[in-house]
Amino acid sequence: MKVLKWIGGFVLGLVVAMALVTGVEVVNGILHPPPAGFQGTHEEVCTLVESYPAWLLVTSGVAWAFTAFLGTWIAKRIGGRGAGLTVGLLLLAGAVYNVLVYPYPLWFKGGVLVGMVVGVLVGSRKRAAAPAAAGVPTPPAG
Repeated sequence: MKVLKWIGGFVLGLVVAMALVTGVEVVNGILHPPPAGFQGTHEEVCTLVESYPAWLLVTSGVAWAFTAFLGTWIAKRIGGRGAGLTVGLLLLAGAVYNVLVYPYPLWFKGGVLVGMVVGVLVGSRKRAAAPAAAGVPTPPAG
């Protein structure tokens, strides 16, 4: 049963993250459409990335960090911390690949990776135990 929860958490966290990544790209395409005749070659994508305005990069970076948080958190919530960290590491690997392959500005590369690391760490953190009220005994477990 524990393995099935891990798999379910991993799959759902990854599906949610991929849906959000796709959504961000669709919105980016609406807000900053590619030129007419765009075929999606590597050179064309590089030219498009170089033309992104700073405001679009900032909003995309925040959205990527939120995606890392939410995908990790969902996977952790259902499948445990290992499932969450696995989803988070896959998302980070994808982001590292993306910023290495495309000519984003250096400030964006650093900012988005830091934001995503924070998103993964926050999304996968252990739940803090609630502090006991002063003078109120904690009931025994069981």
